[in-house]
Amino acid sequence: ELIEFFLKLLTDKNSIVIDAFAGSGTTGHAVIKLNEADGGNRKFILIEEKEYCKTITAERVKRVGGAFDFYELGATITNEDGTLNTAIPFEELAKFVWLKETGTPRREEMTPPLLGIHEGKAIYLLGDREILSRKTFAGLPQHDGEKIIYGAACRVDEEFLQEKKIIFRQMPEELG
Repeated sequence: ELIEFFLKLLTDKNSIVIDAFAGSGTTGHAVIKLNEADGGNRKFILIEEKEYCKTITAERVKRVGGAFDFYELGATITNEDGTLNTAIPFEELAKFVWLKETGTPRREEMTPPLLGIHEGKAIYLLGDREILSRKTFAGLPQHDGEKIIYGAACRVDEEFLQEKKIIFRQMPEELG
């Protein structure tokens, strides 16, 4: 009831409520009850890292009539030592790079090295140890406009990058 009281004070009927420490799902429960009481359309995002999120948190939300989607996070992009996690499949890394660069999810399959073109910019993802050199660049699918290229290292000078309209992003440093 206390959480419901605060939600009533601090939200409007179309708010999105985020609880980064969802625990047993009290916030989700309160949002559902408040929506029922005032006809609101509030949504909630509950985040919980403990295993009981499947058995306690999600079950509580289901029991009080809440419709929701349940997601589990995958592996981290980098290892503890800061190196690229090579266990991540190319397709997952490509989706992340695409979302980071465009702000939009990509549902279609992407093939290396050209992930696609968005608003005139070509987005490339080289292999996890592949270096951008003049030879590597010559082998890439060509694009006249701006190019964003992710790779392990860059071995071309700034003049070449500017001439070819390349923005180079080093992995894994510039993935985060």
